[in-house]
Amino acid sequence: MVLLLTATFAAPLSAQDITPTDVYRETIILKEGLAQIGLLDIAKYNAEEDDTALRHPRHVMEKVRECHMMIGKIMQSRGIEVDDLPPKAEFNEVRPADVFKAVKFLQKDAQKLGQASVPAPVVEDQKVPTDVYNHLKRICHALQAEVKPADVYRVAQVVLNNVMKIAEIRGINIRSKFAQYEEKVPADVYHEAWAFLDDLRFLALNPDYAIPGGVILPNQRETKDIIPQDVIALMHDALAETEAIKYTLHINDTPVFPLYQEGKTPSDVYSLISHAHSIVRELLEMERREDEAVLK
Repeated sequence: MVLLLTATFAAPLSAQDITPTDVYRETIILKEGLAQIGLLDIAKYNAEEDDTALRHPRHVMEKVRECHMMIGKIMQSRGIEVDDLPPKAEFNEVRPADVFKAVKFLQKDAQKLGQASVPAPVVEDQKVPTDVYNHLKRICHALQAEVKPADVYRVAQVVLNNVMKIAEIRGINIRSKFAQYEEKVPADVYHEAWAFLDDLRFLALNPDYAIPGGVILPNQRETKDIIPQDVIALMHDALAETEAIKYTLHINDTPVFPLYQEGKTPSDVYSLISHAHSIVRELLEMERREDEAVLK
């Protein structure tokens, strides 16, 4: 049995005691272990640029989910069974304690892939969620696995399902019809996902949809050489924000990811996020009409 040896620390007394610094320390252990067993491209890790947007634990959790998918691809290529990330135990906003548990789960995944010995890391400065987000962003980018449109499709399906649930709880009959597009490329999906998030940001300015910090967009918009990995990162941001809005609206359910479907294309993903975007525009129009009615 192969074992990833990780540093051990005194566990915080309770979930409320866990801080982003504790989570960051665990991501160091994860990164060093993966590097030792040859699963990280260190040049890519060092080259990945930080995001300066003010991230929250919900965004960090989605980076964990993205890394889990990447590590899972490596495990599958070696014939190792991949377990789903465990769902959150409580109906609440994502907290550092939730992310801490999820990163520990990634470490267990890494244990199945090789042997490593990681000395106890020292984190001198206090960290914030953005620091943890960026460290996981580097790890995800550097993992030696390829993101395919079918991977993005799974995330986009959950985003669309979330938006449909939000529309249902707000009592609108969706007029937009699902359309199947063709000849789309990753850049098309990326820009449509960005436009979706931008409109979702305006929707979240309404008190009924308000979430901590509002909808966050990356500080830099990719403009060239967009690949599926860029798209899935943005799609996970969309998932984080729609999950947060569901919590605001008291929609108590756990996102269920559909089974992987081989052969999906960027056009298939575009069709999903475009439909989700159309529904968000309908919600915006409904809120505009209600605001006008109040002013009359």
